[in-house]
Amino acid sequence: MTQRHLNGPQTTGRDYRNLSDPEHHVRHDVNVGVPMRDGISLMADVHRPDAEGRFPALIAASPYPRQIQDLGAPMGFIEAGVTDFWVPRGYGHVIANLRGTGDSGGTFGLFDAQERHDMYDLVEWAASQPWCDGNVGMIGISYFAMTQLEAAVERPPHLKAIFPVAVTADLFEAASHHGLVSSSFLTPFLFMVGLTSGRSDQFWRSLPIELARTVLHAPPLHRKFGTMNGEAAVTMMHQLLKLPHDPHPWDELWLDAFVKHPTRDE
Repeated sequence: MTQRHLNGPQTTGRDYRNLSDPEHHVRHDVNVGVPMRDGISLMADVHRPDAEGRFPALIAASPYPRQIQDLGAPMGFIEAGVTDFWVPRGYGHVIANLRGTGDSGGTFGLFDAQERHDMYDLVEWAASQPWCDGNVGMIGISYFAMTQLEAAVERPPHLKAIFPVAVTADLFEAASHHGLVSSSFLTPFLFMVGLTSGRSDQFWRSLPIELARTVLHAPPLHRKFGTMNGEAAVTMMHQLLKLPHDPHPWDELWLDAFVKHPTRDE
């Protein structure tokens, strides 16, 4: 088995010793519908060992395109965990899109109660799969970390561990830092989620994206992303603000955060 060199946020800046050896080839089951309790389905890509037996599952869920979470470089929204590290070592990696994003049904709600219920259902679905041994953990950075907290408070029976990184449990503070509106972040964030959610699965799995995957795996370019931080990612998102996107529900969520609920309320 071979593995690309990891860097930046993929290693948290550390050198690791005595790691287990990668033993398995990877099987990719893409566009898997995961049924929720209200009848809608979340779309997921399931990456798992191509071997007999049952394995623990690691779930990463967010509104970001699941199809590019293994592009290679630790870019702004490549935060689901490193598939080609975990799966060869005996874990299933389930990367799911939240409702209303990435061809998942329903409407995106930005950390609402429905999203918490969906995380419960997603964990229990993974645990019930014939390739899973019933042990489920969750991994990921930023939004992927916040969905871990959402799952944890719902207490699904098969959720054994979470590992949230770069996370807040307070949506109001994320939108308004000590009362100061954080428009410089939330505006491009909602726009970016709306823009990427409007792109089809065919787009994300197209030849240009596959070429980008190949280029970003090149060691010299990969190393350049090792020092890319959140501010750089936000700068990149600001460059996209002039592109057209469907305003629903993204503009309504912006109004909720900044206009309808400018202070803490019920």
